[in-house]
Formats: sequence, structure tokens, C-alpha cells
Amino acid sequence: MMGTIGGALASINAARDIAMTMIGLRDTELLQTKTIELNGLILQALGEAIEARQSEATQINRIGALEAEITRLKAWGAERDNYEMKQIDRGAVVYMLKPDKRSTEPPHWLCPTCYGKGEKGFFQSQGRTKDNQNQSFKCGTCGATTTTHWHEQMRWLD
Repeated sequence: MMGTIGGALASINAARDIAMTMIGLRDTELLQTKTIELNGLILQALGEAIEARQSEATQINRIGALEAEITRLKAWGAERDNYEMKQIDRGAVVYMLKPDKRSTEPPHWLCPTCYGKGEKGFFQSQGRTKDNQNQSFKCGTCGATTTTHWHEQMRWLD
């Protein structure tokens, strides 16, 4: 960006020099040639200034996006610390609220896939299986599924 601004300044300086030369000219043809040269340099300086402004706008947008991502990651870091990984069945794991964080929130499980991506994807009950022995769950965010053996402690799901 500094190179672009420097180029614009150089073009403006050259235009000034031409204008100063034009003041002393009496020859019409030479005056027209210098006028065309001056217009070209002014257009070049304008183009370089526009390019510098566009580069600045792009950088401002990128900085804004990075600041928003930092804010999101900080918020997720605080939320993430409220959960712990728990095995709910053979090979099936979820993230549950830590016991000391379970104030008024209803019982829920977070999807390990979403959790790993910094998202809060909730497992939703899909009901019991046909044999009535297992309970199926599906993440509302990424669609991941898990099944666990149904037991009396899971009545909150019915």
C-alpha cells in the first residue's frame, strides 16, 4: 500500500513539473503535448489512489473479520470449560455440563464433533429403537448420530 501511495505522489509531482513547464511555453503544439502528458499523469495518480483505497478497505474488512473470530473464540473458550467428556455407552461419548455448572439448564448432551470445531451442537433424542432397548440421538448442527442403551435414568428424554 505504501508503494502505491508513493507512486501516486510521484505522479502528482511529475504533473506539477509539467504544469510549471507549461506556464513558460508559447508553442501551441508543445503545449498540447504537455497537456496530454499532464492528463495521463493525473489519471495515473487517480488510479493509484483508488487502488490504495481499495487495498485499505480490504485490510479493514479482514481486521474486522479477525476481531469477530477472536471474540467468538473467547466466548467459546468460556463456554467450553463448562463441559466435560463422558462415556454414555460402549464407545459412545458426549460432552455434558459439569455438575457444578448444572444450575437451571435442562439436562443435555453436546456433540463431540461440533465441540471439537468450537460449536455447541446439541444431541436431540430421536426416540427409542424398535426393540425399546436403545435410545437414538442426532446432532441438530452436524447430523452426527449416536445410540445408547436406554435405562431408567433416561426418563427425562421421554
